[in-house]
Amino acid sequence: INLDDCAMVNVNVSLQDFIGAGLIFFDGRTVYAKTLVLLQSSGKSSISGVKIFNEDGGIFCGDKCCDSASDLFNDPKRCICKPDYVSSSGNGRLLTSGDFCESCVDTSNQCGFDGDSCTDGGDCWTDSCDTANGVCLTSEFDVQLSSGSLLSASLDPSGENASTGGVIVREIETTRAVHLLGDAVSTFMLSEAFEFNKGTKLRLDLQRLSKEDFNTGSSEDSFIEICLHNERDGDLLRLTQAPDESRCALISTEGTTTISFGKEQFLSKRVLVKFISLKQVVNHDIVPAKAVEVVFSNFIFLQESVLNQVSNGKCTDPNATPTPEGGKCVCIFGYVSSNGGNRLNE
Repeated sequence: INLDDCAMVNVNVSLQDFIGAGLIFFDGRTVYAKTLVLLQSSGKSSISGVKIFNEDGGIFCGDKCCDSASDLFNDPKRCICKPDYVSSSGNGRLLTSGDFCESCVDTSNQCGFDGDSCTDGGDCWTDSCDTANGVCLTSEFDVQLSSGSLLSASLDPSGENASTGGVIVREIETTRAVHLLGDAVSTFMLSEAFEFNKGTKLRLDLQRLSKEDFNTGSSEDSFIEICLHNERDGDLLRLTQAPDESRCALISTEGTTTISFGKEQFLSKRVLVKFISLKQVVNHDIVPAKAVEVVFSNFIFLQESVLNQVSNGKCTDPNATPTPEGGKCVCIFGYVSSNGGNRLNE
């Protein structure tokens, strides 16, 4: 609200009555005002004894919450900030005396994302608090395999999860999707390790959510990266020994994306994958950080066929020769296998 403008309203109340000024003038939002102007177009009236006060500590206004960004709950009676908002107290979404709900886009307080601290379900975005450990619970999401079986992926509390934004795993219809908000890095651990070879690919769907209030939804809002690795540190030791390999890929387009991790990132070497890391870096020059939200869903590890090493008695690789026992190939003199040895693997 621009305080340089007058907030005008027609009221018809009897003397000694109360006006819910916060609701009438400011729609329940917290606004700092220093001037009260009373205007009358005609006639004559007398107003005295004007007082400005908070009813019930500014939390309850009759049978509703004073702050329009909160919802009323009973047993016990309390006001909880809506999703996308958090209490100004910094203690979750529960409003106490003197608090107000502030947008998660504008606050440095925790917003109850998965893995954030909590004391009860009301502190968490999804109303799920692990009270024993004091953290907001996260749901698992599935990774489908070409065989039709599934691997589950859960947020790894010991992995890299640095962020000024957050992550939320939500169910969309029958599929759980991963939401990244703002600058965030979130690591998920698979239920079991999966081996990639040169024919293994990752397919997923990516969506950028459009928020009209902040003009988000453009590919220029942020950089998005996905990493597959076997160690929590991103396979740092292996990458030190083999600097040409990579564990991460940038995603620049929305919709369905297929990444040839086995061939392009792992350089056709056999690599065990135990962790999936999702990263977003927001372009702060364009939009507020936590206003940028992207959604990952429909993760699939695709195993495509790998060419036979030997065809008609000859190696399919022109720089290799069959082994004496047949069926396998070794690199000829002056060449080395992409797996780091001499013998070719699939």
